Amino acid sequence: MENHKDWYKDVVKEIDKHKDKFSKRDHKKYKLDLLLRMAKRVASFSADCGECQNFQGEITKLAEDLGNLVVLRQRTSYSLNRI
Repeated sequence: MENHKDWYKDVVKEIDKHKDKFSKRDHKKYKLDLLLRMAKRVASFSADCGECQNFQGEITKLAEDLGNLVVLRQRTSYSLNRI
């Protein structure tokens, strides 16, 4: 059980690390609040649920990919400014 709480805390840290780089519009677009709620639910059931354990990997990957979205948005903005 403790391992699942640690996983959830890691996901929250990863999302929070990038969360301030997004506007309110982007928060809604990428559904960051929903991702956090889903992570909490998955963590609460993953001790007994094999499918939830699979979802943990997918949610972790989504949280890590937020950093790529930030970089992509910055590059796109830079490219548009050069035109």
